[in-house]
Amino acid sequence: MRTLAKNGIHYDVIPYTYEKEDLDVTKIAEDNHLPLHLIYKTLVCITTDKSIVVAMISGEDTLSTKKLAASYGVKKIALLPSIDLQKYTGYMRGGCSPLAMKNAYPTFIDKKAFEKTDKIYFNAGRKGLLLACKPILLKQVCQAIIADLKQDDTDNF
Repeated sequence: MRTLAKNGIHYDVIPYTYEKEDLDVTKIAEDNHLPLHLIYKTLVCITTDKSIVVAMISGEDTLSTKKLAASYGVKKIALLPSIDLQKYTGYMRGGCSPLAMKNAYPTFIDKKAFEKTDKIYFNAGRKGLLLACKPILLKQVCQAIIADLKQDDTDNF
């Protein structure tokens, strides 16, 4: 929140309820009457050479690691194991924010966030709290790159 405020970005704070054993974004959206397509997951990934990359994608979509790798310019990328999340970001699973990580990592936001969307929701850095702001402002503060990150039928695993 401080990062947004420091940059003069208007944002909303949205508390939400969750079950400790079920951090699924679909359940969180349903239980809190929030639009799933506007809740963006912050996913932390790692390349084969151990570079960290952050991807933000709608809660209703699945990340294409193939597309993320291509956007970042590497052959292969994978989700960072949950056990390593705090070590690299300072955040725990279910509370990862694209803002104020331990280090500044390359960040990609799925292009869908910029299509007919006034604001998106994303984690504030702890479980139970979301932030909402205009995606273009989040892009600016994160110095993010807009890319097609959604898994589709052309992705081969």
